[in-house]
Amino acid sequence: MVQKNILLEIQKHIEIAQSKIAVDAANEFISKNKAILENETSIDFGGSCGYAYLIAYNGRHPVLKNLKQIGLVDDPKKPYYIGLNFPIQFSQCLEYNLFVKRSVCKYLNENLANIFFCIYRVD
Repeated sequence: MVQKNILLEIQKHIEIAQSKIAVDAANEFISKNKAILENETSIDFGGSCGYAYLIAYNGRHPVLKNLKQIGLVDDPKKPYYIGLNFPIQFSQCLEYNLFVKRSVCKYLNENLANIFFCIYRVD
């Protein structure tokens, strides 16, 4: 059984990662790079298309067990993909996606546990 205080701490940092860290990183990337506004919800920067993922490998770690319990890990096989939703503009720009995910990964590693990694794929 998961201890309630651990779960609340994890949820707090997940919320910060989703609502502040990701948004700040996206805004920083947008301000430093020339964006092409495609429509109200999508932007482009040129360059490679792709996507970045936040993952973890240690399925026995208490933080990952808690993330599974609250439904943020849906893949039963390694690596474990962490399903966070970010309220940021969509872009297929790999550099943009990596910048945001690496910022979130760094924050979670510093504030929860050093178990998170960032991987990517090119479209």
